[in-house]
Amino acid sequence: MGKNVILPFLHYRHITALDKLIISHADNDHIGGAKAVLNSIPTAQVLSSAPLQLAAYNATQCYAGYSWV
Repeated sequence: MGKNVILPFLHYRHITALDKLIISHADNDHIGGAKAVLNSIPTAQVLSSAPLQLAAYNATQCYAGYSWV
């Protein structure tokens, strides 16, 4: 999803960097696509409910009640 859908859309919109990427959960259709995006687009902040799986990207843990925006 990230490689085949999200990245082409970002390129089409001429988006070359992200302020924030939020990954809701660790299912491969979410976290797997996120890795493709993170490997291609500079991203200032990564928030996730599974930060250990995104440790290479310095992901921050999301907690219940945490404001993501």
